[in-house]
This record gives sequence, C-alpha cells and structure tokens, in this order.
Amino acid sequence: VRMPLGLILAYGAVRLGSSFFSEARETLFIKVSCTALRLSGVEVFSHLHALPLEFHLQRKTGGILRALERGTNAMYSLTAYTLFSFAPIFLQIAFALVVLLWLYQAVFALVTIGTIVLYVVFTILVTEWRNRFRRQMNDLDSESNDKAVDSLLNYETVKY
Repeated sequence: VRMPLGLILAYGAVRLGSSFFSEARETLFIKVSCTALRLSGVEVFSHLHALPLEFHLQRKTGGILRALERGTNAMYSLTAYTLFSFAPIFLQIAFALVVLLWLYQAVFALVTIGTIVLYVVFTILVTEWRNRFRRQMNDLDSESNDKAVDSLLNYETVKY
C-alpha cells in the first residue's frame, strides 16, 4: 500500500513542478515577446501610413488586418518554438550523440543522425505540401475579410 501511494504522490509532484516551470517560463517570456510584437506592429503601421494614396483606395483593409494578425501570431509562435522547443531538442540530440559515441560504436550515432535527417526531410516535404492548401485558405480568408470590413466601412453605400 505504501509504494503505490508514494509513486502516486511523486507523480503528482512531478506534474505540479512541470506545470509550475511551464508557467514561469511563459511569464518570463511574455515581456520579451510583447515588446518585440509591439515594436514590429509600430513599424508595420508606420509603413502602411507611408504607402501612397492609390494603395489605400484599393480598399483592402480587411485583408491587411488579417495579414497583420496572422503575422503577429506567427512571430510569437516562431520565437516561442525556437526558444522552447527547437533549442532544447538540438541540445538533447547533441547529448544523445555524445553518449552514443562515448559508450557505443560510431555506427549507432550515424544511424541516429540518418534517422533524424530522414524525419526532417519527410516533415519538410509534408509541410510544404500542406502549405499550398494553407496559403489558398489564407487568401480566401483575406478576401472574405476584405469584403466584410469594406462593407462595414461603406455602410451607407451598401445600405442605401
């Protein structure tokens, strides 16, 4: 009875610690990410205001807003993935390769590298295939947002 209860309590403590450190990481990262997103947003809006009148007369306000939103989300995701996923994975792979080279023959490290390379190539190919559909979806989404926002901006023309 003692051992299962101890294991259950240990599991709960590990899960609690994992959640705590995840939230602490997000708390520390939020200030940096918000500052970067704010600065890039100001730069984008400055650029939009500097564009010629012909651009603004094309009435692409909804599409621009959607593109800005997607760009902001992409910047946050890319930064977070790089810091909290890719960098630790590369460190883990490096440590695993060092252990394989140290304790076993070099062929094990080569097989591991080959497997990782195949996985990365497969992932890139599938992602590129998916991106075609994603781009098409984003274009249609921007077009529908263009029409929705522009109809609201030109309410009196649409209504009367």
